Amino acid sequence: MKKRVFSKSFLVNTVLAVFLIACVSFLAMGSKSVGSPSGHVDSLITDTIAPTDSLVCDSLIGYAGDSTAVDSVWVIVQPDFMEQSAKEGLKDALLYYDIKHPEIVYAQALIETGNFTAKNCMRKNNLFGLMQGRKLRTFDHWSESVVYYKEKIQGRYKGGDYYAFLRKIRYAASSTYTRALKKRVAEVKRKYPELSQSAQ
Repeated sequence: MKKRVFSKSFLVNTVLAVFLIACVSFLAMGSKSVGSPSGHVDSLITDTIAPTDSLVCDSLIGYAGDSTAVDSVWVIVQPDFMEQSAKEGLKDALLYYDIKHPEIVYAQALIETGNFTAKNCMRKNNLFGLMQGRKLRTFDHWSESVVYYKEKIQGRYKGGDYYAFLRKIRYAASSTYTRALKKRVAEVKRKYPELSQSAQ
């Protein structure tokens, strides 16, 4: 009789599946003892920020139906901007990821991408001219460049004058960059006042 050999990935997937089932069962049991009178599990929402160089992690919403229905269902919910172009969705992405001084960062994207028309940046989903060595960094989705900017650029920001911060880290080589950026920020504030309001 031939001996059956299971692959390592099969065993890992099996263990993970059992673990997830146990977690869901635990949540369902806990909700019936302390939850709402209807016995339904309250919605669980977990927002996560994507790790560097990976696609954005989305919110997970879990819910359970009554005892006659399926015990638990997990639904992946993507922010609307994930289905939009950078031009359409950048404003919402900056607010979603809680970017500091979003009106300035939006203006930076306008400058770096030439109003979302620069083929090299747009093809590489790189809205901020972020470099990898001497090459322009490539992202799978433009929202990844927002997350990367938050981690690598704003991760070094300790507060105060943001223009001075950008000069200090030598974000741009041009001596006229700050002047050009301020001009674009004024345009952004007129078009999207909610960005400057969120920065206060």
